[in-house]
Amino acid sequence: ILGNVLTDPVLLALRRVAQEAVSAERFGTGPTG
Repeated sequence: ILGNVLTDPVLLALRRVAQEAVSAERFGTGPTG
């Protein structure tokens, strides 16, 4: 149970970061400009 509670937020965070990275690359607003 603790494992799921700890991994769920992490997976959601990683997924959100991945989506933001992909969208940033698409719109050209990434760290690289």
